[in-house]
Amino acid sequence: MTGGRGAVLTLPPTLLADAGAYRAAVTLPAEGGGAELAATALRRRDLAVEGFTTLREATEAGDPEPLAAFHRAALALVHPLAARWRERWRAGAAAAAEVTATQLDRLERDEADYLAHAVVRAEQPSERGKFGMCGRLDVYDVA
Repeated sequence: MTGGRGAVLTLPPTLLADAGAYRAAVTLPAEGGGAELAATALRRRDLAVEGFTTLREATEAGDPEPLAAFHRAALALVHPLAARWRERWRAGAAAAAEVTATQLDRLERDEADYLAHAVVRAEQPSERGKFGMCGRLDVYDVA
């Protein structure tokens, strides 16, 4: 649930148990930058690695409960976002799949007229080198 986008980092259980504590641990500062931003991102990464290591060690030792507890905590954190995610999915991936289905239907009917409306686009990132969950990334506006 970084930035309300969906993924839940494998933070230690004490931070997963409280939505406010979780948000505080994963949110990068909007103001400032440079060293402060990098330090916050590294702290977030280290917490996620710590939590993951604990989960991995428990699972390897045959104890499934810490992973099950993580799943329950993750669900509690993201459940309130499900309706918003469904709308994003409908407007994005589901809509694109429907366009593809229509194009396949036309191909099966030997119709090619829709191909005359094809375009080529190239998008450029609106932001480069932004901190993401697993390092740096370039951001593309898809709205």
